[in-house]
Amino acid sequence: MSLHLLPYRIILFSCFLLIGSYSCQENPPTNAAINNIPVDSVTIWINKSKDQSLTREEKKFFLDKANTLLLENESDSTMPKNLGRLSLGYLRINDDGKFKEVNDQLILLTIAKSDSTRLANAYWDRGLFYERNSVMDSAFISYVKAHNIFIDLDHKKNAAKLLRNMAVIQNNVRDYVQGEINLVKAIALFKELDDSKNLYKSYNSLGITVSNLKNYEEALEYYNEALAFLNASDPDEKFRLRLINNMGMAHLDNGELEKAGEYFSQVINLKHAYSIDPATYGRDLTNLGITKVKQGGVNEKPIEYEKAIFVLDANEDYAGLSKTLFALAEYYTLTGDSTKAIE
Repeated sequence: MSLHLLPYRIILFSCFLLIGSYSCQENPPTNAAINNIPVDSVTIWINKSKDQSLTREEKKFFLDKANTLLLENESDSTMPKNLGRLSLGYLRINDDGKFKEVNDQLILLTIAKSDSTRLANAYWDRGLFYERNSVMDSAFISYVKAHNIFIDLDHKKNAAKLLRNMAVIQNNVRDYVQGEINLVKAIALFKELDDSKNLYKSYNSLGITVSNLKNYEEALEYYNEALAFLNASDPDEKFRLRLINNMGMAHLDNGELEKAGEYFSQVINLKHAYSIDPATYGRDLTNLGITKVKQGGVNEKPIEYEKAIFVLDANEDYAGLSKTLFALAEYYTLTGDSTKAIE
């Protein structure tokens, strides 16, 4: 559907809704019914923006329409709820300016109304926004604010999720010890809730954290815990691939090359691995190539490197591609081919 036709189709759609509403009534609508029409429309526009078949511009059109209508009815009781939905909508389409504007409004309003749950969610969204934009200190502060509110409300699941988010940031800034502490706290809360899904995610994060502290044996224990909870919950094959790759990395970093190769081969040989998660599949190819070189296979360039370059480039995983090219340069350096290493 062409974008320039959207306003006209939306107008026709709105007219249809209104005609349908009035035709079922013998008497004219009351003032209260008329006043509710814009609010209902806000819900319609926000819901339409969630259609995954729409372009970003089309989603933004519906969100902007909802925002305009909402601002025209600031006294409405649904304002906090709809501002929260708008805030998340703008976050999802990466409209930083509108997200910040709406999120600021939401925070001020929920503070004024003492709406603790929506205030915590607003801080959570703000943390995601800052983390996505690599403003890690502000992201961490936002997560702490949200976490503290959820603790006061005894919302253990959300509080634990935010502890994990905080730990991820601490890992990114190399504060591994504090990251480990927060993950242990999160795991304790998830165990109280018997939440297998979040337990396998948290144990995996804990394994990554202690690997960064070079405690590889401990990391493998946590990865195995993650695998046990993964097997006990709904199957998530994409996560399984990443978890097995992490186990291979722990063995590789610990110098256990044969075991590392076994885990990397598991990922590559897993049925439909490429279609499930092409990024992990490509990175795993690189890791297997590195393992082969470390095992002394420098006589012939590992075929995994070329395959990894093709997969990662096709899927625009430039961070993974950079690692592969660096590994390839190291291989050429080892073989004495300095020209290709520079290339």
